[in-house]
This record gives sequence, structure tokens and C-alpha cells, in this order.
Amino acid sequence: MTERWGDLAGPDCRAVVVGTGQQSAGERGGPDGGVRLAGLPSAAHTARELARVLRERCGMAAGRVTELIDPAGPTEVLAALRDAVEAAAGGVVLFCFTGHGLLGPGGQLYLATAATARPDDTVTAVPYAEVRHLLGDASARAVVVLDCCFSGRAAAAPSDAHRDPYATARPPGSFLLASASGYAASFAPVDQPYTLFGGELVRLLAEGDPSGPRWLTLLDVYRILDRRFQGGPARPYAEGVGRATDLVVARNVCSPAPLEEADVPAGGGPCPYPGMRPFLPEQRHLFFGREEPARELLDRVAHGDGPVVLVGASGAGKSSLLRAGLVAGLEERGTGPVLLVEGPGARPFRTLVERWARAVDRPFEEVEREVGAGRFGTGGPEVLVIDQLEELFTDCVDPEERELFVRAVSGAGAATGPRIVLGLRADFYGLCMRDARLARMLRAGQFTVPAMSDEELIAAIERPAEHAGLRLEDGLAGHLLHELRREAPGGEADSVALPFLAHALQQTWARRRGTQLTFAGYEAAGGIRGSVARVADELYDALEPAGRERLRELLLRMVTLVDTEGRAARRRLPVPEAAGEAEREDRELLDRLADARLVVLDRGEAQLCHDSLLHGWPRLRDWIRDDRVRLLVLRRVGDAADSWAEADREKSALYRGDQLAAARQELRGEGPRLRPVERDFLAASDRAERRARRIRTGVGAVVAALAVLASLLAVRADRAQRDAEARESVAVAEQLAAQADTMRERDPQTALRLSLAAYRTADTGATRSSLYAAYLSRPQVDLRGDVRQPVVDLAYGPGGRVLATSQRTGVVRLWDLGRPNAPVRGAALERLHGTAPLAFSPRSPLLAALSTDALTLWDATDPVHPKRLGSLKLAEDQSYSLAFSPDGRTLAAGGENGRLRLWDLSVPSAPRPLYDRKVARAHLMAVAFNRDGRFLAAGNGVSEDAAGKERPAEVRLWDVRDPARPALLTTATADSVMAVAFHPKRDTLVATGGESAMAWWTVRDGGRRLARIRPTDSFEGGWGYGGNLPSLDFSPDGSALAAAYGARPGKATIRRVAERDGPEQLSSVNERGSVPSGEPTQAVAWSPDGAYLAAGDVGGNVRLWPEHTPGLALRGTLAGGDPGAHPYTRDGRFVLTREAVVGSPHSVARVWDMSGADTVRGRSPKLRFTVPRPWEAQYFLPGRDRPVLLAHRWTEDTDEHAFRIWDLGGDGPPVAGAEIPVRSPNVRTAVSKDGRLLVVGTSSDPTAAIWDLSDPLRPVRRAVIPVTPSAEPESMLFMGPGALATVEAEGRGRGLDLRLWDLSDPVHPFRVPEPLKGAAVARATYVHSLRLLLTDGDAQTARLYDLRDIRHPKSVGTLPAASGGYTPVGGGLLATTLQDGTVRFYDIRDPRHPVLRHAQRLDREVTAITPDLDGGRVLTAEPYRVWDVAADGSWRIPAFATLQGVRRVDLLPGRTPFMTVVADARSSDRGPQYTYLLDRDPRKVYDRLCATHPLGVEPDQWKSLFPQLDHRPSC
Repeated sequence: MTERWGDLAGPDCRAVVVGTGQQSAGERGGPDGGVRLAGLPSAAHTARELARVLRERCGMAAGRVTELIDPAGPTEVLAALRDAVEAAAGGVVLFCFTGHGLLGPGGQLYLATAATARPDDTVTAVPYAEVRHLLGDASARAVVVLDCCFSGRAAAAPSDAHRDPYATARPPGSFLLASASGYAASFAPVDQPYTLFGGELVRLLAEGDPSGPRWLTLLDVYRILDRRFQGGPARPYAEGVGRATDLVVARNVCSPAPLEEADVPAGGGPCPYPGMRPFLPEQRHLFFGREEPARELLDRVAHGDGPVVLVGASGAGKSSLLRAGLVAGLEERGTGPVLLVEGPGARPFRTLVERWARAVDRPFEEVEREVGAGRFGTGGPEVLVIDQLEELFTDCVDPEERELFVRAVSGAGAATGPRIVLGLRADFYGLCMRDARLARMLRAGQFTVPAMSDEELIAAIERPAEHAGLRLEDGLAGHLLHELRREAPGGEADSVALPFLAHALQQTWARRRGTQLTFAGYEAAGGIRGSVARVADELYDALEPAGRERLRELLLRMVTLVDTEGRAARRRLPVPEAAGEAEREDRELLDRLADARLVVLDRGEAQLCHDSLLHGWPRLRDWIRDDRVRLLVLRRVGDAADSWAEADREKSALYRGDQLAAARQELRGEGPRLRPVERDFLAASDRAERRARRIRTGVGAVVAALAVLASLLAVRADRAQRDAEARESVAVAEQLAAQADTMRERDPQTALRLSLAAYRTADTGATRSSLYAAYLSRPQVDLRGDVRQPVVDLAYGPGGRVLATSQRTGVVRLWDLGRPNAPVRGAALERLHGTAPLAFSPRSPLLAALSTDALTLWDATDPVHPKRLGSLKLAEDQSYSLAFSPDGRTLAAGGENGRLRLWDLSVPSAPRPLYDRKVARAHLMAVAFNRDGRFLAAGNGVSEDAAGKERPAEVRLWDVRDPARPALLTTATADSVMAVAFHPKRDTLVATGGESAMAWWTVRDGGRRLARIRPTDSFEGGWGYGGNLPSLDFSPDGSALAAAYGARPGKATIRRVAERDGPEQLSSVNERGSVPSGEPTQAVAWSPDGAYLAAGDVGGNVRLWPEHTPGLALRGTLAGGDPGAHPYTRDGRFVLTREAVVGSPHSVARVWDMSGADTVRGRSPKLRFTVPRPWEAQYFLPGRDRPVLLAHRWTEDTDEHAFRIWDLGGDGPPVAGAEIPVRSPNVRTAVSKDGRLLVVGTSSDPTAAIWDLSDPLRPVRRAVIPVTPSAEPESMLFMGPGALATVEAEGRGRGLDLRLWDLSDPVHPFRVPEPLKGAAVARATYVHSLRLLLTDGDAQTARLYDLRDIRHPKSVGTLPAASGGYTPVGGGLLATTLQDGTVRFYDIRDPRHPVLRHAQRLDREVTAITPDLDGGRVLTAEPYRVWDVAADGSWRIPAFATLQGVRRVDLLPGRTPFMTVVADARSSDRGPQYTYLLDRDPRKVYDRLCATHPLGVEPDQWKSLFPQLDHRPSC
């Protein structure tokens, strides 16, 4: 017999397997991992084995698997992938990578090659965005397997960030399987042949899994791996688009099957029938029988007005019509992006906001406020499709969630938001009509899904099979139609027959004979009615009695009664995440139900695959009937509890007497679980019933109390009025804050003014969050043009106070920027002929403007009243550029037909021509002087020679020391030239042009040669993606280069400039990002102090963008350090930052004195010390009264390292201590809590040295201890002042133990004999006050170890907690977190008997907790939120403030009133590296912003934003 394979064995399937195990150039560096990458021998071996398994177990021919071990660079990898994509047209392309993952600019993922030396060396790494781009454009299904750190930052193809949340018909599907989620690390155990994740994947494919299905799909592979890694150091991550999850990878060798069952016959190919699931957009080619209603629906949505509500019976095919008919059809027509929400779920408003926020790539809180007000805003999907609207009544139990959702979808206007399309089951029509807003939408936009005719049904049966190359046995289609009509003559069966027909076809396909679907296969499947029941009963019969009862209970929890008549509907059930035995059994049952295609698992929820299952599976139908009374009582109690809650828990809404007794009797014991509001309702009813018995005895007291109450009514009425006004102010303030957050990215200036107005109106968590966001934003200054004509040139005066703008029609305007945030419109100079380039003298307020017929000069000292100094009439000719020499004496111009002109302006009233000659065959588009005025560069565009042959663009270099006789030195060529600029500090020349062209040169040999700087990779040759770059300017310090981007969207793009000229200058890593303009940009200019970048657009307007926020700032970002050590002193006075040097592995470390910093006065911290290069500071030694700094030095390309301590405690310069030399490729350190011991280990030596830092300037080596070599910085950590823990590997990388050392006598260290087994698998925390160690345990638990006697550690129990989710918060309390957002507070003063003090359920998972030292506040992530702490240690809800758009926040200790904040690098312009100081008192932030930005929102703009609100000032 021939071997049968899965879907990867086809002739049009290709695989590229990459393994990077060698980083030979990167074997050197520092202890913080910031210098080099360690080798990963197991990565190469894992890749080879995975390629072998693909050939041997998945059936891929040897020639279809490309194996790249230690690729030389990104070009080799991308070229191989490109070849695979081209060869896999219509099939599957698989990309696998094992090795180091790197984080580049904007948090983007890069994949290391053999040439990648350091974690920041992304130039030689493969950008994952390029991988996604290649796969996204493929006509094949794409599968990506990543085994590397940060692999969770990747996403499935296609690459467009907005296509992930959009429903789309192309490509046919993609799937990502990653070794870890988010920013988590992946693991390659020392001395093991495989990486942790890759080894498990190879073993699964090669050896199978006894609990898995017979054939392993991609989704099965992920589920099994996820189960195997529970409790491990990292959990895998998967993301699928379309039906790629169903792609069959390999046969499960642990589950052999008789060949005659043939569920995946030779030839493979996916099933053309979706079963009980709906057709997806990418299955449009299989969606037959509904062509006419699909066309009508498309026309209605594309050309009609208002919302559309698709109404149809259960099983009529609404979901398929929405997905494969509407969504895919809209994309084919090119209507625009479409967002598909599969169902509202239990929290409809939150679901809607989450999906919309992902679609528009904006923060959740920002979108929440906007959508909650019924506004979706612009810039998002054109069409919003929400299926299964009935879940609003079946799943949602929160009246507020339902209200917000209805308000959002009913208030969306076609002019500003998406076109709304809803899908509704017909039997919920009446419930919708009870809501006036939904009723209006139904009356105006109802689209009824009709029943299918016989012809349509035949097409739905036969044509998908024809498309897949299959055929039905003669007469089978007619037999199916007959069976269908017999099953569905009317009534309830109508809702079951069509879904069961689809399931029967799927099961018949699974039993096909060759390419034929047969009667025998159909009968074996059980027919239309019996196919689902057979599959479900087989699953039920395979269970033990206890498992059958649990299955019954589980399925009943997935059923709800939607009205008091007992009508059943399916409901979503959260997939259990807790670690108990019951939850584990439920998860296993759900997995089995999902494998049988009876349940759908999605977004952490489980749901029956279709409502028809409620009626079509007799066993489930009987269970529902038997439990109907209990379900009905539960439904009625739920409705009563919701009404009670909506009425502010009014006592009159409670149950009484027999009604209460009956509910208590029926809901006692086992059965569906009560919601919290239902438990509260019944408890309140009980209390009210008891009070009723005592009420008669208190009548007299009540009457007396009424008399007293009457005297207080007036006071209470006045208080009620004030309360109402306060509530109104809060509502208005939060509306303003929501609008500010909506506008912050595109118009931060207006957003800042709104944030100020919001905070001034009411001080709430939302307005504080908006205020902080404004403080961390960079609000632009808008200068409105005189006419709607492009800004062709910009010029700053030498002091930066005056800005001149020139528009195409000859309008030149001056602006007074003495107060940049309150600009004053200056004079408009006399109208010039044609387009006039401008230039300011660098030494005086002399402004030159060159029109087509004259050179005119002005004194712009007073921009409101400029003085005309002189003018020189010229022969008519158009000029394109103008530039002053550095001494201000010479003016150069480039013009039409290659004309170069120079003037002497020593006497501005009498400009004197020096040179006028045609020097090029094409227009001279740009001229620029170098820093000392010796050289002049002139660039022209593409031209033709005498024979008509095209000549490239050119840049000529002239010696202009004698400007009357310029000497041509050399000429260089480029693809295109529209602008040129010299670096202000060295002789580096840059030119940009059309189609993102960019060229760099270094001036060599006294100007006789322009040496071209070439990129190391062809991908780095341009700047951006296809737009023209017509203007160029270096920042005054030369650290940044800005260019106008002359295409949509309008923006000025910016890149960092490396210290040295070389290929790194052209690296895409240096692209900082962009700042938006209203329309495509034509001109850019930096202010002389570099504080602002001016960008002029084609609409005539100019925007000034500040380089940093209004807040106080430190140059660089906070340094990292060893556990327990920080980049700030314990009193908070000194803070350490590091700033990366562009194009270099090194950084600059600076120490800042915070003592004089003041928010209100705008007083920034003073620079105390810059650590001399090549030293790089690590952290301040903890526990010291004096500021003592530890620094590290690495000699590049050697194994030489050294450590040194600087004492900053005196008034004079810091004092440097003796060096601690180390020789190794990698080093790691650990420092004790009191800062008196330093342990230094290496990656190559199995020992670590203990250094005594009692005298930090004279360290003494005390002893050497044996350790496991490692490059991981956290493989050693102190637990208290004299206890050290080191990580030891054991076995196949599964056992990572902690070895304890008693270092109380550092001369004679004591090795604790027995290690803590498995305690170093993932995360760990040490509680110093209790000498308690917590580590990750199995299945979402934390293990506790008592280390009071370090030589005899004791395991004392476990607590439920997510990985790393445990933090001491003071007062003997430990905060633990779970993935569902629960935070629990335990009293662990007796660690053997922890006491749960209280628990809180937040709206999202907390991944990190940092308590303030004084205990008053606590910081959580992510997003970062600040909470006020109550007296009992709980957190006051809502949060004090939420800090959006940041990637790191630190609460400075001591009396320092600041938080340090590092902005998120994923914003549009990542800007220079700054750490911002955020005052904990928002009032001070408000006062500072009002001092720097005193203007409010203009009344006209306010009216357009808030027509219903009176204008409110900002300050």
C-alpha cells in the first residue's frame, strides 16, 4: 500500500527551514546582554531535524524543502523565501525559523543570521515585516513557525497591520505558530541537542501524541504543544487567518487507523463543505446557491444609505451570506476595508471596542470613549459587520454593556463612521423591536434572507464538489434534496435541516471513495439527521460515567433560555483557566468537542457550533427538556436581578414570600451557576423578607423619624442639586477627554487644549489620564497659509524667532515665533512673480527671495514690519533653490536648464552678481554649502545626451573659495535628485529624489572625489516606500535628517544619523518615523536650536513639530540592571540614563541630579556626570547612603571586560575606583541588597568570583564558587544580604534548579547540598522582609519556599498565580494575579498558612505590579495604571490614572515627586531617546501646560466638535 500524507505533500507545497546557531562575531560583550549574542548550537540541530521530519513524516519531497543553516545575511533568507512563494502558487508555503529573535525600532521583530553580532544589530538580521510582506502577497496558504525570543510579536500574514482584524477574501489563509507570546523569551537549554520548543515540535510530528486525533491539523499541533508546556517557562502562541488552522500537517503515528476509513485519502485537499460552521470570506469560491441574495445585499450595502439588518431563520445561512457573500464581495469590488465581528458575546460593547481599536490601531481607552459616545470617527474600516446580534439577549447579562453597544451602533453616522451591517436570527426580531433605536434600524434597513429553492440547494450540494475536482454518485444530490424536504417540511425542523445537510456532506466527503462522494459514505455518516447525532453519541459513549455527567453539565452551561416561555439558545462559555482538577477536565472535554466539530473555541470562549444542535441532537434536546424548569427559573431570576440592578437595587423589585421560596428551592444544590448579581439579588430578598417580619414593631419609630426628616428636606434638595451639577460636570469632562484622546495622534495641539479643558472641568481618572497623555505628547503649532497653494520653501532666521514661508503663487509670509505655542502672523511681503525660493543669512536677519525676475532682500528683525533693503532685476528665469554660505556673504541659486548663479551680498542694499552659467543638462533642483563654505553641491535631475539617451541624475561638487570663479571638482550620479544637504559637523553629503531615492557620499581627497556610501543589503537602498522626497534638512547638531514626503499620507519623515559614515547610515533601523501634515509635504526646515521641525504642505499650511514633549526630560532612557538594583539612588536624587549611539554598539551614560527639578517652573534636572567612554554604567549599588555607580567596559572584538565603581557622593568630580578585570566572551553579575557583595560569572568558566565592596573604590576578591556557565543575566541573584541563588540545568532542559549559597562569610561560602528542584524554570521573586522565595509552579501556581534558614530551605506550599504574577506590596501582603484579571491579596506573614484578605477583578490581566515605597499608590502594567491604595491594601477603583503610549514607567523613591516615563517607540515618530518626568500631582502638570500652551480651542472648532456644549476655556 502507498503511504498517505497530509496537505503538505502536494506538488505545489514548499518549505524554507532556517536555523541560526552561530554568531561568531557576536561572542563578546557586556553583562547586560546589550553587546553580543551567544551561540545556539541547538538551533541549527533543531532546524535540521525539523526539515527531516517535514520530508519523512509530512511527505514533502526533498527538493521542496530548502534548508538554510547559519545563513550569511537577510538577503539569502528572503531570496529563498521568494523562490518558495513563487513555486507554491495555489498550494502551501511554510517558513520555519529557529534562532535569536531581536527587537528593532518600533518593537518590530527581526530574525538573527550568522552575521548578527548584537541584540541591536538589526541591519544584518531578517526583518519579519519583510517575511510577512512576501507571504501576504503569495497566492498560497502561508504557515510560519518561529522558535525565537519575542516570537509572539509576530503576526500571521498578510503584513498590513490593518488587515489582521479585517475580514478579507485574500489570501486564502495563513497561520503563525510561535514559541512564546508577546515579549516573552524562548529557551535553548545548555548542552541539549534541541531548543525547548523546537524539540517538542519535532517529537510531536515524529512520535505523535496518544491523546491527539488521527490526523494532526495546525490547530491540533498548537493545542497539544500548549498542553505539554503548561507550567513551563513559556507557553506557545498561535494566530490563524481563515481556515488555515484546519490544514493537515501529518498523521498522528500514536493513533493508527484502518486504511479503509480513509478520512484523508491520497491527493488530500481541504473539504469543500464547511460543515456546521459558516463559509468564511476566503471560501467565496465554494459559496454556491446564494448568488442572487448576495448580489442584492452587496448593492444595498455599497450604494444604499443607513444601516442594514440581515434577518433570517436559524440555519438559513445568514453568517455564510455575511462572510462569503458580503465581506468577500466588498473586497472584490474594492469598496474598502471591512471589519467583521463574529458576535457581540457576553460583553458586546467591550468586544466592539476591542475589535475597532485593533482595526484603527489606537489605544483601547481612547476608542472606548469615542465609541461609547456613538462616534466611530474617520480613518477606520468602511463597513462594520456584526453577526449574531441575538447574543445581545442570549449572552449579555450586563444592562450597561447592552445599552452602550446599542448606542454605538445606532448612533454611527454614515458621514463620519462605518456603514453598519447586522445579522439577526428571526426569532429575536420581537426583542429588537422593544428597543426604539434597534426598531428604527430594522424598519429602515431590514434585509430578509429567503429560503433556498431546489435549484439553489442543488448548486450548494454539487458545485463545491466540482470545484474541488470531486463528483457525486449519480442520484445522490436528488436523494439529499428529498431527505432535506422530508426533514424540513416546516416548523422547528427548518432551523436544523440546512446545517445538518452541510454536516452530512462533510462527513460524506470524509468517507469518499477516490474522487467520488457515494451513497455508502452518506449512509455510513448517518444521513442528514443522524450525522451529527452519530458523531456526538460516539464521543459520549467513549466517556466513563463520571465524564458523561460532566459532559451533560458542561453542555447545559452552554445553553440559556431567552425568554420566560423556555425558548433555548446557545451561549458563550469562558474556557476555564484555573488549575483545579475540575477545570482541567472541562478543558479536555471542550478540546474533544472541538475536535468533533461540535463546539467552536475562539477568543478564550466556547460555543456550540450552531443553534440547530440544540434540537438536532436528541440526547442534548432531552437534557434541555429535563432541566428546563431549572433553566427557566434561572432565567426569570436573572431577569429580575437585572431589573433590580437597573433600578439602583430598589427594594420593591425584590422577591417576596412564595416566589422567593420557590426560587430558593429550585436553585439549591447543583445546576447552572448563579451570577454575582443574582446571588446579591437573592441575598437581598432574604434580608428583606426577614425585615418584613419586624417592620410592624417599628412603625412608631418610623413616624417620629419622618418628622425629623421633613426638616432636612430643604438641605438635601440643595445637596442633590449640587450633586447633579457635579455629575454633569464629570460627564462633560470625560466627553472632552475622550475627544482629546481620539484626536491626539493626528492633531495633538487640539487634543492638548481639550485635555486641559477636561481637567479644568472635573478632576477624574479619565481627565487625569488625558492630561498626562497631553503632557507626554508633542503638540504641533499650526500656521495657516494665505492661499491654497503649495508651500515651496521654508527658512528660519538665525535666532529661530522668525520663520519665512513661500507659496507657489509668490506669496511670502513672515511669522513671529518668539512664543512658539502662540505664534503671531507677521507681514506678507510684496507679491513676487512665480515661485520664490527663500534663504536666511546664518549671521543676520537678512532674508533673500528669488522670483522669476528679481532678487529681493529684507531685514526681518521685526517680522511684523520688515524693511526692504535692496533688489536686483534679473532676466526672467525660474529658480528652484537658494542657499547662503556660512559667512553670509555669498548667495547661490539653482534654476532652469541647469543654471547656477552666485551673488555677493556683503552689501545687502547692492547685491553684486558673481557667476551665472549653465552647468547641467537638466534643471538644477538643489544647492547647498558645506559647513565651512569651501564646497557647494548642486544637484540636477535625469537628462538626455545629444543622442537622446537617458543620463542619470547628477550631483556636482564645486570649490567656491573664490565664488566669482567656482571650480568644478567632481560629479557623482544618482537615481534621482530633488534635494541635497551637507551634514553640519562633517563633510557628508546626502541627496534625495523621486520614488524614495536616497544617496549618501563622503567628500574625500580635498573634494576631488565623492565616495558613495553603499548599503550592505539591497533592501536598504531607499528611504520609505515610493514617495518623492523634494526637500531635505539636517538638524543643527547633525543627529537627525528630515525630508518632505510628497505623497499621501502627508508627513515629514525623519531618520537618525550615525556618528561615522558607513553602510549603517543607510540602515532602515535609523528611520525614526514621521510627523504628519495635513496634506503631502513639500518643504521642511529645522529651527536653529533644533527644538522644532517645520513642515509645509501642498495645501499652503505649515506645522511646527517640537522635538520633545512639554514635560521635563532626561536625555536617554533608564538603564537596566541586576535584580534588586536600580538606575536611581534609594533617595531618588540621582537617576541614570543611557542613550544609544547610532550605528554603534555603545551607549552614552549620564547621571542626573533631580534635587532642583520643578514641574511648575519648568526647571529640568541638572547633568551631574557623563560616564566616560567606553565605560557603560549599569546601576547604582543598592543599600548605600552615598550614590555609588557600577560601570562596565568591554574592549571590542576581544574577551576583555572590566568593572569599575564611581563614587558621586562628594561635591567635586566623581571618584573612580579600582578595576575588576574579567576575561570571557560573556559576563554576568549579581549584587547583594546591601551593595557590599558583587558576584561576577561568565558564559565560559564554570566558576564565579565573589568580590567584597565594603570599600567600593578598593574591591577585594574573597572567593570563587562553582556555577553552571551561562550568558543569561538573571542566572544569578541575591536573596537577602548574604544568600545567593544560581541556576543549574539538569536533564533535557526541563529541570532548571536553583542552587543556594550562604555568603554570610564571603571568604568561606557554603554550598547548600540540595538544590531547589525545578525552581528556576521561569520567574521568581524574593520577599526580603519575610525571607520568602516564590517561583513559578505547575499550571498557574506559585511555589513558596521559606529561606529564613538559608542552609535548610523548606517548601511551604503553593498559591494560585499566573507566571510571575506575585509581588509583595508591603505590610506582609502578597498580590497575586491570574490571567482573567483577578488580583488576590494574601497575608503571608505565616507562609505555611497564607490568608486571603481580599480579591479584586479588573477589566484585564495585570502582568506587573510595582508598589510605591510609602504604600500610598501602586503601579500595574500593561497598560500602565496608577492606583490609590486603601487602608486595607486593596486598590481604589477606578484607577487614579492610565498612562497610554508608554513602554516603561518607574516610581522614583524617596521624596522625589516624579514618575519616570519612557514613551512607546511604536508611535509614528519615535523621536530622540528621552525619559520624561511625570509629576504625581496632576495639578502641577496642568499649571505647567497652561504656562507653555495658554491658548484654548477656537470657538468655531469647538462648535463643530461639541455643538451641544457651551465653549469652555482650557486655562
